[in-house]
Amino acid sequence: MTDNQANERAAPIAETMRQTAEQLPANGPPPPLPLPEDPLIGYRLANFVIEGVHRRAGMSQVYYGLDIMLQRRVAIKVTELRLLPAATKTAFSGFPMMAR
Repeated sequence: MTDNQANERAAPIAETMRQTAEQLPANGPPPPLPLPEDPLIGYRLANFVIEGVHRRAGMSQVYYGLDIMLQRRVAIKVTELRLLPAATKTAFSGFPMMAR
């Protein structure tokens, strides 16, 4: 491929990048992308109903929800199944402290 051919192939990509850059705000980061709906929202887990996402924490997702037996708001930490084989006893030792 000659330099001229490479430039011709790269021109549309460069134009798209220029247009994208023009759409970004002049100051600050671009707006966040919308997150897909979490499949656990609305799910009942034991006596807890998951109402929404609070934040991501290491190898877990923290949700807020309702303890239906005690009728109070709670934080619910759910560990990703794909990470459980790699998790060790020390990785889970901090859970009681975080729950307090």
